[in-house]
Amino acid sequence: MARSRTPRRNAPAGRVTLDDAVALTALNRARVTGRAPVRMPNAVLEYKGASDDLPRHLTPAILFGARRQRRVPLVFHARNWQHGTFLGATLSSETTAAATGKVGVLRRDPMAMLPFCGYNMGDYFRHWLEIGKALTAPPQIFRVNWFRTGDDGKFLWPGFGDNLRVLKWILERCDGQGRAVDTVIGAVPTVDAIDTGGKVPPDRMKALLSVDPAEWVEAVAAQEEFFAQYGSRLPKQMHEEQERLARAIEEAASIGS
Repeated sequence: MARSRTPRRNAPAGRVTLDDAVALTALNRARVTGRAPVRMPNAVLEYKGASDDLPRHLTPAILFGARRQRRVPLVFHARNWQHGTFLGATLSSETTAAATGKVGVLRRDPMAMLPFCGYNMGDYFRHWLEIGKALTAPPQIFRVNWFRTGDDGKFLWPGFGDNLRVLKWILERCDGQGRAVDTVIGAVPTVDAIDTGGKVPPDRMKALLSVDPAEWVEAVAAQEEFFAQYGSRLPKQMHEEQERLARAIEEAASIGS
């Protein structure tokens, strides 16, 4: 049975700790399922003046998410807007029985917009690139994957309210902080960069954040095949990013051999 928790006594007045926010999210989810009382924790009811401390920009980050059991780490940060557009353009997710009747079939869904975009996706990618050029400080772009599994087939990340822990790291990166290591696909958190609240041991975090260049060789080939359908409508920047990824993987493989 879900239980609310009181705020930490050492938390500053009028502020909610990360653990409190996670607990609140769990409580809200329990309320929807009828497994918890309606009453909110006092920590949230007393959370005043927060808007005075918010950054003066509306959207610090854009997140692209997909369901992947292997290969894709928990979260990673795009190098720039063009690279982020590429990450969105190559988004793919494994199907569920509820969606298609088949489980684990990889399906392309660029920007999670394929069913909703009323014009050529190549032009849509170009539109994204043009938006980035028009912004003096475009949002940072990230990929997230809550569904990576271990060898036993179980999810490595607890998910739900604990996803706020990843969002905290994302906001730290937007502020020029947040520890990370560069990989062939982008900046990935160090094993100790995300505050897990003690829920995820270091060895599991290592598995969640691992990036094996060899596993991405197949992905590069699939991306090239996917892009081919758009012909001349595909912006050259998408080809550039795809080629950059291929070179990075090849270089990493040569170093590892």
